[in-house]
Amino acid sequence: MPRPHGAGRHVAAHRHAPPARRRRRRRRRRHRPTLRRARRGRNAGRRVGPAGAPTRLLRRRRRPARSRAASGRPRTRQLSPARGDGAGRERVRRPRRSRRTGRWSRNGAVATDSHHPREPAAGRLGARPAPAAVHGRLTAAHLPGPARARGARPGYSRAVPPVVLLYNVGEPPPPVAAVHGRFPAWFRRLCEPEGVDLAVYDGVQATSPPPVRDYAGIVVGGSPASVTAPEPWMEAAVETIREAARVGTPVLGVCFGHQLIAAAFGGSVTANPSGWEIATHEIELTGDGRRDPLFRGLPDAFCVQFSHADAVDPDTLSAANGVRVLARNRATAVQALAAGDAIRGVQFHPEFTAAIVRDYVRARADILPDADAALARARDAPAGQRVFANWLGAWVRRA
Repeated sequence: MPRPHGAGRHVAAHRHAPPARRRRRRRRRRHRPTLRRARRGRNAGRRVGPAGAPTRLLRRRRRPARSRAASGRPRTRQLSPARGDGAGRERVRRPRRSRRTGRWSRNGAVATDSHHPREPAAGRLGARPAPAAVHGRLTAAHLPGPARARGARPGYSRAVPPVVLLYNVGEPPPPVAAVHGRFPAWFRRLCEPEGVDLAVYDGVQATSPPPVRDYAGIVVGGSPASVTAPEPWMEAAVETIREAARVGTPVLGVCFGHQLIAAAFGGSVTANPSGWEIATHEIELTGDGRRDPLFRGLPDAFCVQFSHADAVDPDTLSAANGVRVLARNRATAVQALAAGDAIRGVQFHPEFTAAIVRDYVRARADILPDADAALARARDAPAGQRVFANWLGAWVRRA
């Protein structure tokens, strides 16, 4: 088959061209449409495309260059060299676009240089220990990295859910736990619809506060113990609340946790003069409570679930410490309180359902003055779940 006119000359020139130039020619040829020479018409002798249009009309238009800011692609994060002897130098991968959401990751993933392997620091949440390892009774299965824990904070992908730490300081009565499970399952049921993950810390076995900076919020739950009978582990729980207040991590105290918050800010807890408050009761918001985001969308009075015999003494709460009473009722003068901007406490149990509170009444029937009346009062109280959802929305899931 005869070779096209001039083909040999171009092939020879291409063969002897520098490698970089040959690569550029291949790329240009790859995007070039199939050309031929027109034999007749006004374009006779010219190289034309399949439709007969001249090559000058077939040139691809170059898109105008866009800056990174205009394209929405973030810049890579600049990291300073690691401290120490230089071991564990870090480099940053290029930002990647999520296939599911189409968003760019803010900083890219941090990778460790393979020539300088970095040993994970003891207690560092970013380095996951072996599954059998224990981090102050916080098991490895509950140890999220800082990026996962902070969720939608600046510098991380918004697709990562925030993590709330449940500072668990007790267990429900055995008859209740046998039917309904334990506190972590009840709080996880409230967190999952809001797109929040839950980690669990055993506060009874703890000797030091957990790393509160690495979590989007902390919930201090209920306990059969009493603040009026101090135990050694309670001091670590109070220090955890104070440390969270110092670093700005939101805290929600529930029942016993509500009383610990009062103790952490100078208040005192005593036996409730009205005795046991159990099952479903109504509370009323104060002026501060009506304006607080914790009770957004709720009426001035609503019903919630209870099971407590101690109460915070309102005369010992000081406004100088930033403590405000948000709710009350006839049985308990301090049903909810605020300490500063990010610390909230509620005497009721938002994690209780009507079935759970009925089983609580049955489990404590021998110490209650009128268990039958308490069983008759028990009913669903969705306002408690709304309060917990408000706390997640106003403090935990903030951008």
